[in-house]
Amino acid sequence: MKYNLLIACLGFYLFTSAQKPERTIAAAHTGAINCLAISFDASKAITGGADKRAYIWDLNNGNKVRSFAAQEEAITDAEYNNDQTIFATASTNKSIVVWDANTYKPRKILKGHLAAVAAIGFHSFRD
Repeated sequence: MKYNLLIACLGFYLFTSAQKPERTIAAAHTGAINCLAISFDASKAITGGADKRAYIWDLNNGNKVRSFAAQEEAITDAEYNNDQTIFATASTNKSIVVWDANTYKPRKILKGHLAAVAAIGFHSFRD
């Protein structure tokens, strides 16, 4: 089913049309939501916010799967890789954290940017 997304300050909503929401995703962040990333198969979403937390959502039922303190400062972006084995969060603290999508533990912390990291992305290469 095709969904349209509406992101609000403290929550987001899934629409199947321009009418009323199909599903309301519970508000969880205590500050603004800065980013939303949807998994390649559209089964999960990550939200990251000014509250330094990341939330993983099950888009099939709207339930929160997990929440955790993902960065030391506000999260500016999040992204899944294509096979959904890892995801990353970026922050105003000039770092990117690459996470294991099964254990939700950091695999790598990338530091060294001179300013806040505003955007991240994955690209798959094939032989």
